[in-house]
Amino acid sequence: MTGNETGRRPTVGQQQILLAQHIAPESTWHNVPLYVTITGPADVAALRQAVALVAHRHVALRTLFHADGTTTVIDAAPTITERDLTALPAAQRDAALDEIRDAAERRPFALDTEPAIRATLVHVDDRTWQLILVIHHIVVDGHSLTVIQRDLLTAYRTGALDPAPDLPADGIPDEEQLAYWREQLAAPPAPVRLPFAAAPGRSRAIEQVDFALPDSLAAGVRALAVQQRMTPFMVLLTAFTMLLRRYAATDDVLVGTPIAGRDRPEVQDVVGYLANTVPLRVRLAAGGGWRDALRAVRDTVLDAYDNADLPFGTLIDELGVRRSPSSHPLFQIVFAAPPVLAAPIVVDDVTFSFGSGPGTESLLDIEIQVFDDGASMAGYLKYRTESFADGDISR
Repeated sequence: MTGNETGRRPTVGQQQILLAQHIAPESTWHNVPLYVTITGPADVAALRQAVALVAHRHVALRTLFHADGTTTVIDAAPTITERDLTALPAAQRDAALDEIRDAAERRPFALDTEPAIRATLVHVDDRTWQLILVIHHIVVDGHSLTVIQRDLLTAYRTGALDPAPDLPADGIPDEEQLAYWREQLAAPPAPVRLPFAAAPGRSRAIEQVDFALPDSLAAGVRALAVQQRMTPFMVLLTAFTMLLRRYAATDDVLVGTPIAGRDRPEVQDVVGYLANTVPLRVRLAAGGGWRDALRAVRDTVLDAYDNADLPFGTLIDELGVRRSPSSHPLFQIVFAAPPVLAAPIVVDDVTFSFGSGPGTESLLDIEIQVFDDGASMAGYLKYRTESFADGDISR
């Protein structure tokens, strides 16, 4: 490709993100961070080239989104802002790096004039660099981060990447799935309100609490999942649903969860927003116990996954749910098990360690992310500071 070209129209999912961006253009809720810590004798020129090659491989990372619903694909690599902390005393560098990351995450995107990816390369000390990528959610999802991780390493090692396919076109809305969701969400329950939560306001500021399951507990979750013919995600969601039931005094719990939308082989290598948000309405039997709850959650999740092709934005439009710049439509709590980034990888004596984060804002009251790498389970709980005190959430 040479010069700029007209791109494809945004998908339904991207259109919903654009709408949210239009309602709250100053919001950074959709800013997705990816941190790469590079330790060892790094080839900085090769690293810069790798960032450019990843952007060139994936059309989404070079796409501008305009207010009239059109897009433009530009023939340009992301600008890399470079910062040098080596002159600072060693004791001050971590705080300075945190400030640089925070500033990068808190800067909104102008999607019609700049690509939805920014890069900052920080020289921390003689053997350490950190690459800070901030990417707008309109062009990435959780799976995309794993693709970017793999491609960045390949580009650094080989200096080349083949072009990747673009996003697939939206399909025609499935009337049977729409009918399922209309029935499932008829007379939806009131949003879950915890007794220690403050009244909802307009602030989107968040904090997070990190957690890790003891190995014995993680092993117990996996064993129970096998016994009940469930996934570990379903077991953990059951425990969380029972907790919400206890605190909110309700047997009708509605939460959301994202799904990857990557069932077809041709989209496994695509960077783009293919995820879909699925409502999970769990109706617990009055007075029922743990085993009843496990069955209810398993049935709810399986039915929802069978009807997960309908874009969440289309569902919201069909249900006539009102959108707000300060709250998420339909539910205020999300429970997710996103893809896990690979463990540190060594390339030519240089170690690459990848990490992501919760961002700086949210329209959700509570969001729980559980990362299961098959050996351990850990994650974070993200909450709106206007609604909850840290002590209540940590407890």
